[in-house]
Amino acid sequence: MVREFVRPEHGSSPRLVCPYHQWTYALDGRLIAARDMGSEFDKSQHGLKSVHCASVGGYIWVCLGAVAPDFEPIRRHIEPYFLPHKLHQTKIAFESTIIEQANGSWSGRITANASLRANHPELIRTFPEDPTATDGEDAASNPKTAAKWAHWESIGLPSRFHLAASSQYRTVRTPLLEGR
Repeated sequence: MVREFVRPEHGSSPRLVCPYHQWTYALDGRLIAARDMGSEFDKSQHGLKSVHCASVGGYIWVCLGAVAPDFEPIRRHIEPYFLPHKLHQTKIAFESTIIEQANGSWSGRITANASLRANHPELIRTFPEDPTATDGEDAASNPKTAAKWAHWESIGLPSRFHLAASSQYRTVRTPLLEGR
């Protein structure tokens, strides 16, 4: 399954290696090397777990459940949201690797990244502050949002808030502030 989502232009590898711990896995998920674990360590008990994966519109979707719900209704609903943007045809404009000096704990970095307002103020300024502009069914009561949705839907872009009958997923196209 790993091979299905690997892009050929990024090369290939006969195994997956954790850059931090150097644990090494075969592409089928078996742990084949775990440094400094001692002779009593049973590698067969520490392989990667299988997950359910699907790809829609250039995004990879993952379900961690033992039994995945049927993804096809979700696929049929969300594909029209993604297809007009042709995300599957996008190219990487820039890549970089950041090596950080840390004390072995991820908590500091995760906490810093958790705040969109602090780390990406240019992005957060594009979202309306009026909660009705993006808040599900109430968004239809916002005249600017309703006008955007009407325009987008007239040109074939699904936009209005939708909550699945199962409550398992919801979609909405959120208008951004103009002139920012």
